[in-house]
Amino acid sequence: MFKYIFSVLVCCCWLHAGAQLKGIVINGSTKIPISGAQVTILQFDQSTFTDSSGRFVFIGQFPLVVQLKVQSAGYEMEMISLSAADLDAKIELKEKHINLEEVTIAGVKQSAQRTSPFAISSRKLSDLNAVGNTTLVEAMSTMPGVYQSTTGIGIGKPVIRGLQGIRVVSLLNGLRIENQQWGGDHGLGVAELGIGTVEVIKGPASLLYGADAMGGVVYFIDEPYAPQQSLQVGLQSQNESNTLGTSNQLSLKQSGARFRWSLYGRFSSHADYQLPNGKFAQNSRFQDQSIKAAVGTNTKNYSLNVRYTYLKNQAGIPGHSHDSIIDPSQFQVTDRKRERTIPVQVFNNHYLSIDQKLFMKRADWSMLIGQTFNTLTEYEEKVTIPGIDVFQSNTLAQLKLDYRFKKGWSWVSGLQGSLQRIKNAAGAMEYLLPDAQQIDAGVYSLLRWALEKWNWQAGIRYDVRMLEAAELQDQFAQFSSNYQGVNYALGGVRNATNSALRFNASSGFRSPHFSELVSNGVHHGTMRYEIGNTELRPEIANQMDVTYEYHTEHLEWSINPFYALMNDYIVLTPLDSTVEGLAVYKYDQLKRVHLAGFDVTGHYHPHFAHRFHLESTYSWLYSQTGEGGSLPLMPQNRWSTTVKFSTGMTKKVQLTEIIAQYIVHFGQYRTALNETTSAPYHLVHIAANVKLQLKHPIGIRLGVKNLLNTAYIDHLSRLKTIGMDNPGRNIYIAINYQFNQSLKSKK
Repeated sequence: MFKYIFSVLVCCCWLHAGAQLKGIVINGSTKIPISGAQVTILQFDQSTFTDSSGRFVFIGQFPLVVQLKVQSAGYEMEMISLSAADLDAKIELKEKHINLEEVTIAGVKQSAQRTSPFAISSRKLSDLNAVGNTTLVEAMSTMPGVYQSTTGIGIGKPVIRGLQGIRVVSLLNGLRIENQQWGGDHGLGVAELGIGTVEVIKGPASLLYGADAMGGVVYFIDEPYAPQQSLQVGLQSQNESNTLGTSNQLSLKQSGARFRWSLYGRFSSHADYQLPNGKFAQNSRFQDQSIKAAVGTNTKNYSLNVRYTYLKNQAGIPGHSHDSIIDPSQFQVTDRKRERTIPVQVFNNHYLSIDQKLFMKRADWSMLIGQTFNTLTEYEEKVTIPGIDVFQSNTLAQLKLDYRFKKGWSWVSGLQGSLQRIKNAAGAMEYLLPDAQQIDAGVYSLLRWALEKWNWQAGIRYDVRMLEAAELQDQFAQFSSNYQGVNYALGGVRNATNSALRFNASSGFRSPHFSELVSNGVHHGTMRYEIGNTELRPEIANQMDVTYEYHTEHLEWSINPFYALMNDYIVLTPLDSTVEGLAVYKYDQLKRVHLAGFDVTGHYHPHFAHRFHLESTYSWLYSQTGEGGSLPLMPQNRWSTTVKFSTGMTKKVQLTEIIAQYIVHFGQYRTALNETTSAPYHLVHIAANVKLQLKHPIGIRLGVKNLLNTAYIDHLSRLKTIGMDNPGRNIYIAINYQFNQSLKSKK
């Protein structure tokens, strides 16, 4: 029976592989074919490249309407739709000296940024790592309006417009990441293994992603599968001087006509980082191991992707002490180590998602089912018995319908639900939270339409959250409560020949978290005793966001001002008492908080200096409470300028690019009560990219971070309280080898 079924499936696959979608990509002005252009079927995440005659071919079955993304260096990206009757396409690309536009996924649907009223920053991870970064969060913090809050190097989390932790939602290919982000000393929980693109939505984004997205959304997108009918093998290795660190990654990817898969593995290890004074930050060592696998397939109107990621992260907790009077010099040592010691935190993360899509003539259905598991184990006083041992699971499901009316109107609606559980291990010495569960349910609807030169979107969403916490010993009492909220979003974008204007208004809703409601214990990573407040109300945010973009043949620039009003903002305030020698903090609320700021970006690339690029960004942020003070932990205003020079060499050893980066972090003198100010600092980074033109090319990146070995403490560093500097000079070299082999298709 099994052999019979297998034979039938093979025959079906053979028959379905017979259809072809083909075409040619040409220069719109000269009509000359463009070789090496990438053509992608967006519904299936399948890609291929044009040959020397500009032609491309896909084999398989295809929906009634095929959405293609076509891009090539030096040309404008194009998105086109082909009907089932037009399977031999002629695609013309316009030459463009500068092209910063990307297709974004984090919005309502995959679309070019020019049609979205919501500003979504989309960057390839390879671009973010043009000047080498040690962690994924460090790479993200180079984006305008995005920063990082750190405890050394190994523990970092993204900060968007001054908000972090619970107020920033992270997603991996649409799967919401729940990794105890309520802890200030807990990292992101996502490694850069297999990540291709990072997209950031700034400001309240609750319409599509539910409660908590007050500061914004970070959306991680995996690298695409290998081009159709090909096999890819990749090897990457990066070594750094500052931490004596090494990161190594292996990838295997293969795609056929209908079936594709990818497999990744990664290991990294870093010793204590070196300070600018030559000493080392004690117990700042960290390491991680991760694997990632994905399988995808499709029929004519259906696609399926199953993805799994496992990440184990082990990070020392620098600056840890029970002393009431801290001597900062005790954390700066003359020898560095790599092996595990206490205190240390160990994370184990499992992420599984099943993504299905059904394509119809006027409607697209998508359903995502996911499961995440996260375990945090902190060893503080004993090597074998954990101080804190917390397990968290999250089961989620979401269903979305995208219906297209005639004359440019479309409607998107969806349902989302999740069940999250928190469980303490029986052998833990201490408890910060009780055993608890959280149930979320939400429904949203959004309308899109085009009117003359304007594209509009308007939507509404309803969320309900149910919280239950169990009694635990004499430390926690039983707790139960429900919260609900209604959110809206309205925006429009107008595109002209050389400019674009987009604006949007949106709201956000965040219910109090267990850590804010019922905490009652020592949070060792932050060295404080935390007390919850069961009387907390949900936070409500309203924001106005405007973006103006202007572009010519040589220059692109944009400005993005915003204003947000947040009511019942939850804060952790110090009390005049101590427990076990630690300061006591209790959660409270501010009636009203104002956030305002802007990001300015520019890119200059003149014809007369074709290999020269000048990019500059400036981010400014201001906060004010109803009492006239400032919110705590607001990042320093930042100005970053990058100069790139492409050499254009044609030898076997090519110095393809030279990069110099100068970053100014202005002083932060407007601080909250009991918060210290931060001095300004300047950083200089340099890098070079080398390519070895072999049968299978090898890419080499090398450079120096903090070239001048500047001594500085960032305002968002959690080691600021002990006077611990950020890392000093770091010399790095990274090697990337990729083997590509075309596979013969069945005729």
